[in-house]
Amino acid sequence: MSAFEYRPGGSFLHGLDPRTKLAAAAVFALVGLAASLPVLAVSGILIVWALWRAGVGPRQWVRDLRIFWMMLLFLFAVRAVTGSGPALVQVGSLGVTAQGLADGGMICLRLSIVALAGIGVSAATRPSEIEAAVQALLRPVPFVPEKRVATILGLVVRFLPEVLREVRLTKEAQMARCIEQRKNPIARLYLFAVPLLRRIFVRADRLAMAMEARCYSDNRTGPVLSAGLTDTLCLLALGLLVMLSLL
Repeated sequence: MSAFEYRPGGSFLHGLDPRTKLAAAAVFALVGLAASLPVLAVSGILIVWALWRAGVGPRQWVRDLRIFWMMLLFLFAVRAVTGSGPALVQVGSLGVTAQGLADGGMICLRLSIVALAGIGVSAATRPSEIEAAVQALLRPVPFVPEKRVATILGLVVRFLPEVLREVRLTKEAQMARCIEQRKNPIARLYLFAVPLLRRIFVRADRLAMAMEARCYSDNRTGPVLSAGLTDTLCLLALGLLVMLSLL
């Protein structure tokens, strides 16, 4: 299973109200922008623990986010050679500084927390519950079609694992045809991107036809949401985390 797919379970993360999970993801995103290193470390440990209890181990989110980790590695390298201060290692005109390493590590840690928080919400929450939670949170906001926005986000959550599955199938088809042995990288990219986009668009078109054939509309009866004592305590803990990040 993909790290983005919902998996049933009875973990702490599964038991929370979907609105609490979305609020937690938003808080961790805000904390990742301004918190200090100790708060970021505590946030990262909590998220990794919650993912592990929900059935999403490091192997899965490392595999499914490998492009994201490559991007973080690139950002870390760029920050390491553009930081201020004396150079620790000099390679030609580029110098790796201690300040650059520290800044690059902080940036990677902040972005990692945001990404893992999003995985936690999608892996422990049914798409229908995410739709209901978004609709409930946006209902007080004026001039916002909360039902339409919730439907769009629900479709995104449902379709993302399908996109990852199509990527895997396309790679396996390329390996079976020895396309990866071609020396021209542009040809390899073309032979990978064109079939992948075609498969994704065909699947999206089939989904749209299925929704139209079933008279799909925004006015549907969603799941009933109920928050309990655990959600209240979790929100209080999130508030405390925000206060610590502002200190």
